[in-house]
Amino acid sequence: MSLLEAHVNQPARVALLQRHDGYGPELQVGAELPATYRRRPDEIHALLAEVPILALLAPDELGALARTARPLTLGPTERLVVQGEDGDSLFVLAEGELEILLRGGGGGEDTVVDVVTAGAVLGEMSLLTGAPRTATVRALDGAVVYEIGARQYAPLLADHPELIDVLTDLMVARMRERQERMDARATRITLAARIRATLFAG
Repeated sequence: MSLLEAHVNQPARVALLQRHDGYGPELQVGAELPATYRRRPDEIHALLAEVPILALLAPDELGALARTARPLTLGPTERLVVQGEDGDSLFVLAEGELEILLRGGGGGEDTVVDVVTAGAVLGEMSLLTGAPRTATVRALDGAVVYEIGARQYAPLLADHPELIDVLTDLMVARMRERQERMDARATRITLAARIRATLFAG
């Protein structure tokens, strides 16, 4: 959603969108999705069923999560999470694209390391381990996500402790896959810089 669209359709969103130019101590995640834009429970159920760490649950348990998942809408460049901050929830991207950014050492600039599309899940490490957010995530042109918190997920996991080993394996595989993508992207950037330096030197 652009500032102009927000001004016309959701005036209350204007101040929120404008506050997200920098890292503030009281960063607010996007406003809840207006009722007219919310998906039906069966659509949310189908979306969550594609998430590996949720697909392990029984249909009725997954249905309960679908009914209580919190919908959030993000405007252009609006941040969903900030690297280093605490978090106890995961997010499932329903619409739009999100950028994954890593902060450089010594407080350097953020670097985009990945872009994810609908169906992506983010934040599961913080949800399952309590670790701080490992990256900053922000919308490109706007996005709709569904949030699931520890308060919703922990009781289900307590009922199925046998899933912990399965979840651990899934997370290790996901971390390895993301690292490989990040390494490939870094290599591509380095090679492109060398080509430009070689071809356009002088």
